[in-house]
Amino acid sequence: MWETLKSDVLKGLAAWHAAGSSTDRQTALTRLEAAIEAMAAQAVTLSRTPPPEQELADLILAIRNERLFEACLRLTGALLEAGLSTDETLLQHAQSAIELKQFDTARDTLEAVEAAADSSESARGAARKALGRLDKQIYVDRRGEDAPGRHRAHERALKSAITSYGREYAASETIEEAYYPGVNLIAMVWRAEQDNVDVAAELAAICPEHATAADISTELMADLHPYALAERAKADGDRSHEPWALASAGEALLALELAGRPFPGAAPSADWFLDYASRVDAPFKLYGTLRQLEEVWLLTADSPIGGEALSHLRNRVAALGGETHLELGDQLRFQRAKEDPERAGEYQKLIANVEPSSIQRYFDIFERAKSIARVHDRLGGRTIGTGFLIPGRFLGEAYTAETLFITNAHVISQNPVDRMNVGARTPKEVELVFGQYLQKGRSPMAAGLGHPVTFQCGDLLWSSPHTDLDAAILRLAATNIDMPQPLELMPFDLYGAPDCLVDTAFIIGYPGGGDLSVSDRNNEVRRVPDNRELAFGWLQEHRKDWSFVHYTSSTLGGSSGSPVFTNDVTTVYAIHHFGPLKNHETVDLDQADARQRIPMLNGRRDAAGRPISWAANQGVLLKSILTQAATDLAAGRDAPEPVKSARE
Repeated sequence: MWETLKSDVLKGLAAWHAAGSSTDRQTALTRLEAAIEAMAAQAVTLSRTPPPEQELADLILAIRNERLFEACLRLTGALLEAGLSTDETLLQHAQSAIELKQFDTARDTLEAVEAAADSSESARGAARKALGRLDKQIYVDRRGEDAPGRHRAHERALKSAITSYGREYAASETIEEAYYPGVNLIAMVWRAEQDNVDVAAELAAICPEHATAADISTELMADLHPYALAERAKADGDRSHEPWALASAGEALLALELAGRPFPGAAPSADWFLDYASRVDAPFKLYGTLRQLEEVWLLTADSPIGGEALSHLRNRVAALGGETHLELGDQLRFQRAKEDPERAGEYQKLIANVEPSSIQRYFDIFERAKSIARVHDRLGGRTIGTGFLIPGRFLGEAYTAETLFITNAHVISQNPVDRMNVGARTPKEVELVFGQYLQKGRSPMAAGLGHPVTFQCGDLLWSSPHTDLDAAILRLAATNIDMPQPLELMPFDLYGAPDCLVDTAFIIGYPGGGDLSVSDRNNEVRRVPDNRELAFGWLQEHRKDWSFVHYTSSTLGGSSGSPVFTNDVTTVYAIHHFGPLKNHETVDLDQADARQRIPMLNGRRDAAGRPISWAANQGVLLKSILTQAATDLAAGRDAPEPVKSARE
């Protein structure tokens, strides 16, 4: 079976690579994806008589080299589930996850390889380099138009990438081992210099004798230059050779040229990139270098230094038909040259200042949705709220290894006040259903989650009444079902930071007990212009701390307990809990009457001393919830004792 499946994939790869016309490319891609899916479907059968490990590794690498990351992730995921868990399969699974922006999946996989006792030393080294690649991608993806170097979460990613690459560079014993982590270390240190991020401590820990990217480049080029010259001579005329050392030499020289410190006796960096591009026979292999120059080195075709090298690579990609292949294959991460602004502005116009959303944004939303559950009343037979998984480490060291569930106290509670006044259910009266949105004919295979899974609640660790922080944190009952990954929470030190872009409230939950839905329109965070506020108006003083947020995002009954995401839909900063309207009522923000409004959080009053109000929904900031929960648990104050209801 292995030989047949392998042959079909290899034939598909060859046809896809060689396809010329648009029709041929479409046919080849469909055939290739079908062959890869057939192999994934037979993963369990293959595991009974495992194929040769090197053959399998080579085939997975061939798929990834064509930048078919969705197919590669699907195949490696199926192989891992079937027990074919080799180092190479794990590494390629993680690499594809990075490309698809599934950063949590990638990090978990790489950290598992690095920590596993049976991983080879080369696999651990590859995992450390890939962790550097992961943090590098997080940094360049989430920078946007921020003021350089000011977003601390991004800075941590940058510093982590420098540490990962630096350790591998420092530990390398040969130039073959050194040049890949070396040039990436140079690139990230250079980027830190441009973005005004202080990485002196990181550099001191790994290479104390160097303080700048140019210093590291000079050291690396002392060995890389003669090695790359030898590789260029050896590879001349040999199209099967992959001359990565040539691109690496070009990148190290680029750093020196930008610093005004050309390396003695070396040709310009543009010549090295031209030579490198001319020896690569597939556009997909050029893309990694092209992306590095554009995303990390911030080059454009007009850049006085580096622009020529970028043009060489783009021209080579175009000559090989690469843009067409990548576009047809849905490889949305190909970074094309920006259009001429004058020409672009002549024909295009943003309406109401609303930009089109990237397809990747919806992939990100779907990935986060796997960790969000409907809270189902077991006896009443209906959805009463939403909740989501969080990492236990925010509650203190004792909970670091745990994944916990959070929702509102008016949804789940053992407090008689919550139960009598707002109808909260006890943990035993509910069940948590993940993946419910797959039941209406949607493909579980495409979702990557399988069929909907139901968990029972375990201990209620901590709660705060609906009149206070309105939150309940629970364990899930033990089961042999794999639990989804927890959502990523916004670091506490970013709340109120001037560069923390949180001016929208993306809410994902089960409004009205229906389908899983996203509040992605008219979802502004409401602010009050007041110089007494912190840097962000949504951090308004309400209790003794800063605990609540108001937004215009639409919600319904069932939305209670939904996560509230930041602008980029990557991290959660609040939990939804309250709105002034009844289900299915609507409101005009400018014409809302008193019944449809709630008081502004900063306690503003009119001339008569009455609280000023507005139309908004309200969420509770996770920082306030988790800080209070950690304090209470450390002091032995947790959730109220269980109270039996008449229904139990």
